Amino acid sequence: MPVPIRFAPASFGAKAATITVASDDPAGPRAIAVSGFAPSGKLAVTGSTAFGGVTAAAARTARFRSAMSASADLHVTSVRFKRKSHHWKLLHNPFPATVRAGSSLDVVIRYKATEKCPRACELIIESDDPNLPVKTMDVLAYTIWDACGCKECCEGCGRGDCDKRHSEPCCRQGYPCCDDDDEDDDD
Repeated sequence: MPVPIRFAPASFGAKAATITVASDDPAGPRAIAVSGFAPSGKLAVTGSTAFGGVTAAAARTARFRSAMSASADLHVTSVRFKRKSHHWKLLHNPFPATVRAGSSLDVVIRYKATEKCPRACELIIESDDPNLPVKTMDVLAYTIWDACGCKECCEGCGRGDCDKRHSEPCCRQGYPCCDDDDEDDDD
């Protein structure tokens, strides 16, 4: 007679047990060895975390699949930035959550283009993937400044009525003006 048996382990890896069948058989109860293997979920990230150039004072969002589990459930405990930044924000962060086998969840990030110089922000994804419990990814973007950009050193540009045509801004992107670090950085 077939008897259904459910295998529901509480942790990953190889498992073994013994099923004892009691009956009125004069030979006594029968022991049957059973075993199984509980695979872990695998963290996989798809989509780009490189925003490219974003026009100054504008914002751009990007969506990427942050956790895909191919063979087993994956428990993602957090998705967060390593340091605080007023340029980067998680708009949609469904974690902590369990990602079921064969499915994925999206994370949406926004970059606000007010940063003088391109600087990566590290995104940290923590899960119970035994091979990759913490994944760190660089999220990249840069600000595209308009043609002049001399508001700091040209009175006419500061007032918005400059009729000069500057060949390049007084403060070019890059050294030495890239000192607009966020106040809350913990580097």
